[in-house]
Amino acid sequence: AKWLIKLSIFMSQTNLICFNGVGTSFSIGLQYNGQVSSFQSPSSKNQLGHILNFLDDQKKKHSFESLGSIAYVNGPGSFTGIRMALMLAQGLAFESEVSLIPIGSLEFLSYIAWKATGMETIHTVMNAYSKEFFIAEYQKDKDGAFILKTINTSPEKIIKLAQNNFFSFDFDQTGILETSGEVQSLKCSPSELLEYHAIKLKSFMGHHYMEPEFLYVREDSAWK
Repeated sequence: AKWLIKLSIFMSQTNLICFNGVGTSFSIGLQYNGQVSSFQSPSSKNQLGHILNFLDDQKKKHSFESLGSIAYVNGPGSFTGIRMALMLAQGLAFESEVSLIPIGSLEFLSYIAWKATGMETIHTVMNAYSKEFFIAEYQKDKDGAFILKTINTSPEKIIKLAQNNFFSFDFDQTGILETSGEVQSLKCSPSELLEYHAIKLKSFMGHHYMEPEFLYVREDSAWK
């Protein structure tokens, strides 16, 4: 597709790094001078040490003097992981003097759902456990980014709308996609986050923090 060719060209010309700590593992995607590196660390007492070692190794290879943009996933998700991602991203952005781009968990998951289905309006449901859920509805714009739509109906109705066509994730970002009776198991990767980072960068200006936007509901009879 033409959009994929254009995205690949844009990414090859831009040095990007993104941090994702919303799940039980922490991941980093790095594209520098056309080379892609990724890192994933499960939760452990020395997780931060492993992350810093990876970053130190990459800085020795690339120096990070030509970073074009830094992104982090700002939730919803793991309280500790999101703050760790923000801390690392802010520190690197301050040092490199480049833009910091926040990406919502449900927004990124909508991109993954679109890649799997081609659907441009996505209902995304994330399991927060304890019979609680985060729900959002996104619409793909002309640049490929996913814009949050205003939900003018009840959470219960949104759940019903999503019954036959929804994308459900847990905090590990392992997805179950159900469309017209078919079920697929999908998993997000650091390279896909780099793809979406590039899409966001094309229309993002400045350096500011954005709060994630979503609905937060408890399970009820509408959820099956």
